[in-house]
Amino acid sequence: MAQPLEVLAPPSAKPAPRNRPERAQGNIIHLKTLANTAKATRISPNVLKGSLWAAEFVIIAISGLLLATLYVPSTDVWRNGHYIIALSSAALMTVMIFEACRLYSRNAISSPLRSMPRIALAWTASLALLVAAAFFLKIGPAYSRVWLVM
Repeated sequence: MAQPLEVLAPPSAKPAPRNRPERAQGNIIHLKTLANTAKATRISPNVLKGSLWAAEFVIIAISGLLLATLYVPSTDVWRNGHYIIALSSAALMTVMIFEACRLYSRNAISSPLRSMPRIALAWTASLALLVAAAFFLKIGPAYSRVWLVM
């Protein structure tokens, strides 16, 4: 059985490139090496979108629960499940409306001032859908009207 031949590089060959930027002269960094390093540490857009989805859902739900425990007597919020259901569904609906308004795209995330009209539209639509749901489900008297102000 024949052994495979090993090919050796000549002694004058350059070493294999490393994954960190190299300095050529003084403080000048090779841009190509730096770009290759940046590509290796880039976050996937889908992972970023999912992380933002989860973070905003948690922030909206926790802030709603915090406001509910401060305003409504604490026994009512935790004893009656309707506040927790309403807050979690409102948080989910808000995040879904943000997704429908494409607020999780790379352009919207990188320039939030340019996205302000869509952000205002998304919050307005979310509040309007909550009010419509409370009206059509006839559960308006179960919740305080202060929620509309907050």
